Amino acid sequence: MRKTLFFLILKVFGLSKSTVPAHKKGLIIILIDGLSHNILRQAIRKKYCSFIKGLLTKNYHLHDYYCPPPASTAATEAELFFGESNNIPGFAWFDRTLMRFIRGNRGEVIDLFENIIPKKTNLLEGGTCIFGVYNAGATQYSLSGKELTMRSPFHILKKMQYVLIIFLNPVRFFYILYLILKSFLQSFLTLIKMGSLKLSVSLLKDSFSRIFLGNIGSYIGEIEILRETPILFIDFVLYDEFAHEYGVDNRTSFSSLRLIDWYCKSLYKATKKTKRHYDVIIMSDHGQTPSKPINTPRNITFEQMFSLALDDKSRNITCSYMNASIKLGKDVYLVPAGSSMQVYFSERLQKPYILDEISKLYPALISKLLNMKEVGWVLVRVDHEKRVLFGKHGNVEFVNGKIVTTTGKPFAQLHQFHVNERIIQSLAHYSTFQNNGDIVLFGDVDHNGTLFAFEEHKGTHGGFYGEMTKPFIITDIKQVAEKLEKNSDMATVFEMIRSSYQ
Repeated sequence: MRKTLFFLILKVFGLSKSTVPAHKKGLIIILIDGLSHNILRQAIRKKYCSFIKGLLTKNYHLHDYYCPPPASTAATEAELFFGESNNIPGFAWFDRTLMRFIRGNRGEVIDLFENIIPKKTNLLEGGTCIFGVYNAGATQYSLSGKELTMRSPFHILKKMQYVLIIFLNPVRFFYILYLILKSFLQSFLTLIKMGSLKLSVSLLKDSFSRIFLGNIGSYIGEIEILRETPILFIDFVLYDEFAHEYGVDNRTSFSSLRLIDWYCKSLYKATKKTKRHYDVIIMSDHGQTPSKPINTPRNITFEQMFSLALDDKSRNITCSYMNASIKLGKDVYLVPAGSSMQVYFSERLQKPYILDEISKLYPALISKLLNMKEVGWVLVRVDHEKRVLFGKHGNVEFVNGKIVTTTGKPFAQLHQFHVNERIIQSLAHYSTFQNNGDIVLFGDVDHNGTLFAFEEHKGTHGGFYGEMTKPFIITDIKQVAEKLEKNSDMATVFEMIRSSYQ
């Protein structure tokens, strides 16, 4: 019945099968946004992921892999699709080439940025992209960030023609309504306990969009597999959003994994009904580390905190994810991205400040920032080649992306996170990004090991330590599994994934 329905859909919408010969092996990549290896294992033990657990009894292997800073979807997907993630300092930043503020879920500017990324390959060429940050060459069907945020509503309706599919299956339609209501009620009860009833309207909207779009995305994925797309990528963001809002191991966050597990099962079963043989990879782009907003104990915004540290009344401090207009004057832009914050001085957007220049203007700024208990590290440029990461207990100097000198114990407060040379070397590479702010801040941890986030997050990423750097990959591709067993980093593993498909 289900297969008949899908063939009817293909007929009604005039959708043809892929022109790529069916004997060519295909690849399905299902990305569970923000889910760490550790939390996935907990979810399996707690019986939230029965399908995934079943896969692991077959020829599929579960491994973690190392995600370097900035531990962000925008960087991870760029590395996966293009083999290049340099100059992406977080989920939000200012691009010094485009002279535009960029955010991973703002489609029009991401489209501009994608055009200038140096690419080794376009992984999704001739295939399908659903809810990815980038299009990555997808030509059979694309519902990436670009299409979802185009200004023309008629363009969106055209791209979302599959939404009508839901009405062809009443069972699926009412199941979506049930899930939306269930999610809303769970979240509503949580907000009652938190004393935040004012958020109920936005919560209903969020519940609707998260679950409705996730179901539609799953449905589109099944249809695209039926069309024998050679490669399909789909990103399920439900857990990431819930973990930000409620915490990484909150019951509501875990409940979203049961739904995503069901999506994975539907897509996997669809691959068994086509002539094309598919490899299936289920993975995450980063994890999340338990966190609390940076202004939690003080009841003061970081914008106000930074203004006090700067102590310059002529400056206009703007804290924003996205600025529509850029003023080349006295503005200071604070761009938060989870546990990191990019600071841009508007008069130096094309040529960032170096340490001596900052010290002459604001001699005590770096020390004032580090004296804040919420700020753990401050990264600045010294000259064209040299960078310094200042910590509360020591510093690290980098030259041309390499570790040169370590003074004191710069990561002393992270003893429970096991900061090793690979992590510090990743920070050295990160320090070379031209798109980094004049100053880059990283949140500190409290005495319980909970980090401070620059956004309203109970689970966060965008930094360099904790569970955010330990996502997972489930695969039955032998050469990829072998790389993962050697504890390989992201770039190496992703290169193996691309080569296994090509």
